[in-house]
Amino acid sequence: MASHTPDARAQPAEWSKGPDGEDRWSGEVTGAWEVICVDCGDDRGPYERQSAAIRNLRGPYPNAASAVQAASQHSQDTS
Repeated sequence: MASHTPDARAQPAEWSKGPDGEDRWSGEVTGAWEVICVDCGDDRGPYERQSAAIRNLRGPYPNAASAVQAASQHSQDTS
């Protein structure tokens, strides 16, 4: 199994479409954190658009430390 390199980020509060049709988040966050793993197929866009498996990995997590821990565990599980 190939190693994955997930990222932890603050969970975006709002998404909109940019002039180019791309999803953009407002910069506002919910206070929760999430784990993004592009290697698993996460497109970094809105939570609702992701598969069930991606949503499960994403969280949300209550704080940065728990998201970083989940990302680290995911990386170990996929190496």
